[in-house]
Amino acid sequence: MNVVATPAQIKKIHTLKSELRLDDSDYRVLLESYASLEGTPIWSSKDLSYDQASSLIRTMEHILNRTPSFKKKLNATLNQIRLVPRNKNIVP
Repeated sequence: MNVVATPAQIKKIHTLKSELRLDDSDYRVLLESYASLEGTPIWSSKDLSYDQASSLIRTMEHILNRTPSFKKKLNATLNQIRLVPRNKNIVP
């Protein structure tokens, strides 16, 4: 059974998106990296499973925490997002 992302997870994802100042196109690229179990792209955080949402939150927090505090107001670039490991087992 594939458990869907919780409302709290979706809220956290959107909060992190704002903190990272991701524009919609970069955010969509990040979401698309989490293909659904059927292999179809994910276009919305509501399409994520619970585990996918957890992994995305860890990834976004990893990006945010690796950014020095004076840079937190800057956008994460698409290239920075692509450098973050997508495997949920890699990001602590």
